[in-house]
Amino acid sequence: MGRRHAGRHDQGHFLCIKVDKHSKSKKTLNSVFELFRLRDKDVPIEVTEFSKETSVIAFAWEPKGIRYAIIHGEAGSARTDVSFYSMGSKYNGHHHLVKTLERKACSTLWWSPVGSILLLANLCSLERAGRIKIIKHEQFLDYGCEVSLLKGLSQSKNF
Repeated sequence: MGRRHAGRHDQGHFLCIKVDKHSKSKKTLNSVFELFRLRDKDVPIEVTEFSKETSVIAFAWEPKGIRYAIIHGEAGSARTDVSFYSMGSKYNGHHHLVKTLERKACSTLWWSPVGSILLLANLCSLERAGRIKIIKHEQFLDYGCEVSLLKGLSQSKNF
């Protein structure tokens, strides 16, 4: 078994555990997301597995909703995609992919406190300017702007 990371939904409905599993040869890691429905009877688990060519960079739950977002990309590549998933409903639903935004240069993400708006940021280094994109989830509108990075800005909830 490899490394484990956990992310709990703010309202306590869901729990996501990311497990990096080694292959039999111990040369590659596969990322697996185990999604627990904490308020359902017998706590059902749904699993999403990413191929060995895909590395997961960041994960975040929507604070007051049933969605989550993942930044992922090809291992060793600077190209990243952002995928949005829905848990279906708070109770007895099935998670599914809603949309993938391809070729979004980002390294971290934050949902607004009320949900539905996502901030994607490419935090490269303190010497260079980063790029921030604001995504309104329902329409997947993209508002981009260039910003300078601030010292001490942390990347919370990154895997």
